Amino acid sequence: MEVVVTSVHPSAAGDVILIGRDQSENLVRASIPGRLFADAPRQGESWRISGSRRVHHVYGEQTYANVALPLLPSGKSIVRFLAVNPRFAGVGWATAELLWTRFGIGLYDLIEDGDIATLAGVCGVERAATIVAEFAGFAEDLEVFKELDRYGTSPRTAGAAARLWGVQLRGCEFMEREIERQIGARLKIARQVDGGRIGIALGSLTAHQRFELTDKQRDAVFMVASGSASILTGGAGTGKTATLRAIVECEEQTHREITDACLHLVALAGRAARRMALATRKEAWTLARLIKAFDTGLKMDEGLIVFDESSMLDTPNVYRVLSRLGADVRVLFVGDPGQLPPIGPGLPFQKLVASPYVPQVKLDVIHRQAEHTGIPVVASAIRHGFSPTFQSFDFALAHRPGVFLVPCHTSEVPKAVREVFRAMAGPPPRAGLADTLWKRDIQIVAQTNAGPAGARDLSRDIEREYMIRQEPIMDWGFHEGSRLIWMKNDYRKAPVVDANGKTVIDPTTGEPRCAGFFNGSLGVPRLVDGRCVLSMDDGSSDFITQSDFEKLALGWAITIHKAQGSSFDSVIVPVVPSPLLDRTMLYTAVTRAENTAVLIGDPDLVRERSRPCLGLHSGAAVWNSGLNRASNRAGRRRTSFRPSKLDAYL
Repeated sequence: MEVVVTSVHPSAAGDVILIGRDQSENLVRASIPGRLFADAPRQGESWRISGSRRVHHVYGEQTYANVALPLLPSGKSIVRFLAVNPRFAGVGWATAELLWTRFGIGLYDLIEDGDIATLAGVCGVERAATIVAEFAGFAEDLEVFKELDRYGTSPRTAGAAARLWGVQLRGCEFMEREIERQIGARLKIARQVDGGRIGIALGSLTAHQRFELTDKQRDAVFMVASGSASILTGGAGTGKTATLRAIVECEEQTHREITDACLHLVALAGRAARRMALATRKEAWTLARLIKAFDTGLKMDEGLIVFDESSMLDTPNVYRVLSRLGADVRVLFVGDPGQLPPIGPGLPFQKLVASPYVPQVKLDVIHRQAEHTGIPVVASAIRHGFSPTFQSFDFALAHRPGVFLVPCHTSEVPKAVREVFRAMAGPPPRAGLADTLWKRDIQIVAQTNAGPAGARDLSRDIEREYMIRQEPIMDWGFHEGSRLIWMKNDYRKAPVVDANGKTVIDPTTGEPRCAGFFNGSLGVPRLVDGRCVLSMDDGSSDFITQSDFEKLALGWAITIHKAQGSSFDSVIVPVVPSPLLDRTMLYTAVTRAENTAVLIGDPDLVRERSRPCLGLHSGAAVWNSGLNRASNRAGRRRTSFRPSKLDAYL
């Protein structure tokens, strides 16, 4: 019999209880041994179930399956399949019914043909791409299982094989080809550049800011002015942000007609967006905010869009933005391919950097860390896959510049982290003097939030020890002077005030204009007239209440992902075994320090994870990551963006 799944429940015996409706809409209950399927049934899917029927003493009649095969949906069952199956995030009943009403049985052909454009006319580009990608992945998984079954491979083994090697999804491939087409089309556009005006703008910038650009930084400014697609790369501290400031300044001076609608500065995280805004004195957007603006009618037909921290951009997000841009919009990717890769599928920035067709400037003079700290040398060794040489940490000289290693067993790492923090921070500050601890600018950067060496537990340990003399804020679990991290973008926080202290009203919306609190920002809480004010390290501040708790966490230790794009005087890095730990993570952690970096853990583990991953390109940072490995499952597989294919568009 064919059954449309309505719910799935694991049994105490390790099997699966499937509940659904047969073709006559009768309720069916089936017990399926785990050995019969490659991947557990999901709500909305159609399955062919065969076996004996027996009466269960509690649940009544049910089928004890000896055959269980997933099927492509047929008839109107595709509506339920799209509406309730978790593969199709964001679709729902309304969208599924709308698609069926519009296309009827022809919906199958549109999905199988990958006709995203036609589907998008009903449900939007993102939902259309999701439907095509996930439906194709499901269909192709079935083909894999059928092919392996010919050779006597069990469904469970077939499923393991599919998860291990993956199936290239049509939706992901569509996005990759579209990125190639968009970039290739821009590379064909020739632009005239007024070198004299750019030279004058750069001279004015140098005189005004007393900052002399290097030759490569100047080259980057000319590259962006003359190209429709370009890349600015460089290791940590090489002046990418300063170069971006010069690019924006020259844009304004050489294109007098430029408006905010023609220039968009974009970063994945709110903290990085705020840093861009402070550096350029222009509005910067988070990627999520920009995509939402496109969804609600924002148009961009000309000008320049800049992606910062591009190493963390995944293929779907790059596609979502490029597909909304006019052909005359220039695109600049800024980032360090040696830093952490995206959590989602694909490595678009890393692949673009490796392309010989896309113009790029690579900055190689380090400005952030002085050469005498040794940080540039160690970071370069990690970046290029060599075993770095670390100094021995002296607890009596805890603030000595350099990169140090405190060797210890993995189980001793949390204790050693606290000891190094004590050596750097000194004794807990007296009441009301927590600012002295902030001024030391010590940050623990961990691989994950969870675990004894994770950010959550280490932050609690430091809070408990170092805030003991400070005034508690209500019963909220932190104190005046605590270090907090904001975990979710909130654009309603931190109202902007004018010179007279009055709230600035946005003329378009009529609502107060707000600077916002952004994911990853660090702040210090204070009590003011019985209320808690949170002052962020980017200069914004606002009152917080208990309703904000879900957006807050202690920030003495934060994850390396949250720290990317930031810098601190001293960083402490707990190093413990983890699938996430690779040289991109070590490189990112070490380069967060301006003066002192201390790694704590097994020296053999540090050396092992500093080397390139076997079987992968060891050059332009097309390195594997535990994060991408974790996402290489059905629907989130590593994609195959091919920079070499750009020549087809040139």
